[in-house]
Amino acid sequence: MREQVDRNAYISKRGIKLLYQDRGQSFMTMRWQPANGTADGQAHEGALTSLLDTAGAMASWSVTGVGPFKASTPSLQVQFFGPVPAMDLEACAQVIYQDQEMFWVDVEVSDTQTQHVHAKGAVTFRIVV
Repeated sequence: MREQVDRNAYISKRGIKLLYQDRGQSFMTMRWQPANGTADGQAHEGALTSLLDTAGAMASWSVTGVGPFKASTPSLQVQFFGPVPAMDLEACAQVIYQDQEMFWVDVEVSDTQTQHVHAKGAVTFRIVV
């Protein structure tokens, strides 16, 4: 689904890239750029949440494959562990449970330099045929 991610205007403007997607897992990166930051030089929580949500979606899509489906994120919970520095970030997502069209996904976001975890999240994703 790399092409679909790259074609999404909002996601591509954040510098979010899909690196891995298979068997209920995904791995994505978001390169640092000023558009992802705040006035005080930190990573913006909205940009980080977009990375986390997209990683959860891609992990879910790795189970169903591409198709003529409709999808949404009915629930998203994020824990931030303090200010996030202006650095390249990565998200690792894992589907932990599936019930028909519903997927529960755990996601961790860390920086690519130190591997320090800056946020964790729980994404509930729905894919309907």
